[in-house]
Amino acid sequence: MPLPVMWLVHMAIAEVYGLIISLFVQKLTRGRAALTGMGAGLALYLVNLAGVSVLFPAWHGNETGVLFTHAVFGLIAGASYRGLLRRHARPVSD
Repeated sequence: MPLPVMWLVHMAIAEVYGLIISLFVQKLTRGRAALTGMGAGLALYLVNLAGVSVLFPAWHGNETGVLFTHAVFGLIAGASYRGLLRRHARPVSD
Protein backbone atom coordinates (compact mmCIF):
# COMPACT_ATOMS: atom_id res chain seq x y z
CA MET A 1 0.00 0.00 0.00
CA PRO A 2 1.45 3.45 -0.86
CA LEU A 3 2.64 5.52 2.10
CA PRO A 4 0.17 8.43 1.60
CA VAL A 5 -2.75 5.98 1.55
CA MET A 6 -1.42 4.25 4.68
CA TRP A 7 -1.08 7.62 6.37
CA LEU A 8 -4.66 8.63 5.51
CA VAL A 9 -6.05 5.32 6.74
CA HIS A 10 -4.06 5.62 9.96
CA MET A 11 -5.26 9.19 10.57
CA ALA A 12 -8.89 8.20 9.90
CA ILE A 13 -8.64 5.32 12.38
CA ALA A 14 -7.00 7.59 14.97
CA GLU A 15 -9.83 10.09 14.57
CA VAL A 16 -12.45 7.39 15.14
CA TYR A 17 -10.52 6.11 18.18
CA GLY A 18 -10.35 9.66 19.56
CA LEU A 19 -14.11 10.02 19.21
CA ILE A 20 -14.63 6.70 20.99
CA ILE A 21 -12.37 7.80 23.84
CA SER A 22 -14.26 11.12 24.09
CA LEU A 23 -17.47 9.22 24.84
CA PHE A 24 -15.88 7.63 27.90
CA VAL A 25 -14.14 10.67 29.40
CA GLN A 26 -16.60 13.52 29.01
CA LYS A 27 -17.95 13.34 32.58
CA LEU A 28 -14.72 12.43 34.40
CA THR A 29 -12.14 14.53 36.21
CA ARG A 30 -8.95 15.33 34.29
CA GLY A 31 -6.88 12.66 36.04
CA ARG A 32 -9.47 9.96 35.62
CA ALA A 33 -10.05 11.00 32.03
CA ALA A 34 -6.35 10.54 31.30
CA LEU A 35 -6.28 7.10 32.94
CA THR A 36 -9.53 6.05 31.27
CA GLY A 37 -8.15 7.24 27.94
CA MET A 38 -5.04 5.16 28.50
CA GLY A 39 -7.18 2.13 29.32
CA ALA A 40 -9.24 2.72 26.18
CA GLY A 41 -6.01 3.03 24.17
CA LEU A 42 -4.88 -0.34 25.52
CA ALA A 43 -8.26 -1.89 24.70
CA LEU A 44 -8.04 -0.48 21.19
CA TYR A 45 -4.56 -1.99 20.92
CA LEU A 46 -6.09 -5.42 21.56
CA VAL A 47 -8.73 -4.77 18.90
CA ASN A 48 -6.02 -3.67 16.47
CA LEU A 49 -3.85 -6.66 17.32
CA ALA A 50 -6.73 -9.04 16.61
CA GLY A 51 -7.55 -7.30 13.33
CA VAL A 52 -3.96 -7.20 12.14
CA SER A 53 -3.43 -10.83 13.14
CA VAL A 54 -6.35 -11.91 10.98
CA LEU A 55 -6.06 -9.51 8.04
CA PHE A 56 -2.32 -8.78 7.80
CA PRO A 57 -0.31 -11.44 9.68
CA ALA A 58 2.94 -10.29 8.05
CA TRP A 59 2.66 -6.90 9.79
CA HIS A 60 3.53 -8.24 13.24
CA GLY A 61 6.63 -6.57 14.52
CA ASN A 62 7.51 -4.29 17.38
CA GLU A 63 4.46 -5.00 19.53
CA THR A 64 5.96 -3.33 22.60
CA GLY A 65 6.30 -0.07 20.69
CA VAL A 66 2.80 -0.36 19.29
CA LEU A 67 1.38 -1.09 22.76
CA PHE A 68 3.19 1.92 24.22
CA THR A 69 2.00 4.15 21.38
CA HIS A 70 -1.63 3.13 21.89
CA ALA A 71 -1.39 3.76 25.64
CA VAL A 72 0.13 7.22 25.14
CA PHE A 73 -2.38 8.06 22.39
CA GLY A 74 -5.28 7.17 24.70
CA LEU A 75 -3.75 9.10 27.59
CA ILE A 76 -3.28 12.23 25.49
CA ALA A 77 -6.67 11.92 23.79
CA GLY A 78 -8.52 11.48 27.09
CA ALA A 79 -6.71 14.29 28.89
CA SER A 80 -6.89 16.66 25.92
CA TYR A 81 -10.58 16.11 25.29
CA ARG A 82 -11.40 16.58 28.96
CA GLY A 83 -9.23 19.68 29.18
CA LEU A 84 -10.89 21.22 26.16
CA LEU A 85 -14.32 20.73 27.71
CA ARG A 86 -13.37 23.14 30.51
CA ARG A 87 -12.47 25.99 28.18
CA HIS A 88 -14.89 28.88 27.85
CA ALA A 89 -14.74 31.63 25.30
CA ARG A 90 -14.03 35.04 26.76
CA PRO A 91 -16.06 37.93 25.48
CA VAL A 92 -14.13 40.21 23.16
CA SER A 93 -13.88 43.73 24.52
CA ASP A 94 -14.04 46.57 22.02
